[in-house]
Amino acid sequence: MQMYSTLVFIYLLLQLIHGGYVASSNSCGEENFAEISRGCNLSHCLIVQTKIHPVKHSEMENIDEFCGYSYNTMSDTQIPPHKSYSEMQERIKNLPSCSEYDEIVALFYPNGSTAARPITERYEVAASKAEPPVANLTVAIDNRDVLIAWEPPVSLCPITSYNISITYTDPSTFPDHHKEIVHLNASLQDHQYRISAAHADALYHVCVAAEINLSVSAEQSCVRVKTPGKALPAPRDLRLLNSTSTSLTVAWQLPDGISADEEVDSNMYLGRRETKISNFEIAVTDNSTAYAPVLTYSLPGDFKAFIIEQLKPETRYQVAIRANYEEGMGPFTGKIFLTGPREDSTSTERTDIAVSPAAVQSNIERDNSFDKTGENSDCGTGDMNPGTLLILTLVVASLFKLVENPFSLI
Repeated sequence: MQMYSTLVFIYLLLQLIHGGYVASSNSCGEENFAEISRGCNLSHCLIVQTKIHPVKHSEMENIDEFCGYSYNTMSDTQIPPHKSYSEMQERIKNLPSCSEYDEIVALFYPNGSTAARPITERYEVAASKAEPPVANLTVAIDNRDVLIAWEPPVSLCPITSYNISITYTDPSTFPDHHKEIVHLNASLQDHQYRISAAHADALYHVCVAAEINLSVSAEQSCVRVKTPGKALPAPRDLRLLNSTSTSLTVAWQLPDGISADEEVDSNMYLGRRETKISNFEIAVTDNSTAYAPVLTYSLPGDFKAFIIEQLKPETRYQVAIRANYEEGMGPFTGKIFLTGPREDSTSTERTDIAVSPAAVQSNIERDNSFDKTGENSDCGTGDMNPGTLLILTLVVASLFKLVENPFSLI
């Protein structure tokens, strides 16, 4: 007897739980129309069952159908709906955005018999601003470009476009910043966007959001990236024109992309700027000596050759040159050059000195002042001075006289 009573108690408890579930839940199981009809105290009252049947979709989990109940008094009298109806409305709000569901409305008598055939209509859940953001937003530096890539959000709503917000800060004008908004047609691109010729040495802040139905934007995904400094060109074709024991004459060509007027369009993003050479810097180092000091020279930007002086003979020198731009210093271009051999002391005497007539006359007068010891005799040819000519004339005349009369001198 005790066991029978226990079984009856369990059965009644299960019935109570089942009955309470039907009365308080919006499930579409076995409806307890008698319990639901207690919410309408009129003599003529029909029960309206609104059944929600979510349409299956490959990108969403299966959702069981659920129901809500209200009343039809067949008059102008309004009766508040059953509490299951408000629960049904809340569950509809929680369906995935842009998903579809069938609403099946049927009329029942309080005893559960059908009062009218059900009517079915299909609806779509409105898009929500709480749509998920784009996935896997990445940004990469590709040469001078910034490449932005992402994956579309997992959503049943049709994505019409993507909204890309681009903000960058130039360190040279900090804290000023520049901003641009780009709209991309979702059907005409492959989930990426390229910022061509991005500004060098700048901090970019990029945000991407999917736009639903051209009006509702999903949550943004953002990322930051620092672009590298601008690759300034170096001078070209550094070469040696001449070498002596103490000097090197070097020459070079202007850097690639720099015209003769020292300007080039750098084609920078969100504004153009000219690259201009302010000056050249030459660095010279003695390669034969450790810790040798570096000799530096600053030259105007229009120079294309230079003589490096006061060097050591037969020494290897590292010669490097770079251009100084308004944006900063460019890279060095360098080569090793050798100075010439040390010059012999005898070969350094000048042999092409021009002798003036005054210097010649001075030498003749100096010779006449010497005593006649034979140490300084003139054997050359050319004009004689008057004194020497007179002496020679008297000597010749005496010789002729001696020949004519050998005893004239006795």
